Amino acid sequence: MSVTERRGDWLKVLLPLRPNHTEGYVSIRDVDLSTTRKRIEVDLSENILRAFDGDKIVAQTTVVAGAANTQTPTGLFYVTDIVPQKNPAGAYGPFALATNGYSEMMDVFATGAPVLALHGTNAPEKLGTDVSNGCIRLPNEIVTQLAESFPQGTPVYIQP
Repeated sequence: MSVTERRGDWLKVLLPLRPNHTEGYVSIRDVDLSTTRKRIEVDLSENILRAFDGDKIVAQTTVVAGAANTQTPTGLFYVTDIVPQKNPAGAYGPFALATNGYSEMMDVFATGAPVLALHGTNAPEKLGTDVSNGCIRLPNEIVTQLAESFPQGTPVYIQP
């Protein structure tokens, strides 16, 4: 979970629930706190992803974002799961970094919840376009770098 505020012994956190940006409180006694210098930023106006370690950009790439009818949600999210894909050459590439966010345009994707993820692609020629179902597609070598270096809990800022 990502902490957004501290009030005495209580932490206000972003929850992995719909609607996006739902917050709740947990007791500081019930969690192990850690901090990170790492973050991922996505600028939808430029279709650019930048990954930071502190102030240093450690990865930058052009991405695919959501189409007009399945737009990528914006705001602060965090990585909830790093999921190796069974078919690294498939549509999701070698990894998917799931977040606590969800599509605001779809109720279901395939047979499950429409989770917002950063994942690889088998169509690199589409980088720089807005044709996804809301996820952020990036080159397979970059999603591999992120999966290996950016742990669960990493903040993901998506700006319009």
